[in-house]
Amino acid sequence: MTKRQLKSTKLAEANRRHGFQPGQSGNPAGRPADQEYREAVAMLKAKSPALMTKAIQMAMDGSEKVLVALIHKICPETLKLQNDTPLLVVIQKAIQVHTGESD
Repeated sequence: MTKRQLKSTKLAEANRRHGFQPGQSGNPAGRPADQEYREAVAMLKAKSPALMTKAIQMAMDGSEKVLVALIHKICPETLKLQNDTPLLVVIQKAIQVHTGESD
């Protein structure tokens, strides 16, 4: 018996012992959805208007990180800028994109 045949025979025997067939998943229904994750997403969706209001207020109060995050959300083109790009440059890029101006 060749090594390939021996390996194939051992694999077939292991499959018979465990009940798995070649090409068949051990969990055909898939992984069940995580209940905690679904609850967290539902809570965030329910609170999203209040969270956005808070984020906007934080940005207006001077939180540069929150302001940049909001700009990135509103104008995804600014995501192409480096992380250490000055806030003024990020704002200028967002204005250029919004008004249709080129660099």
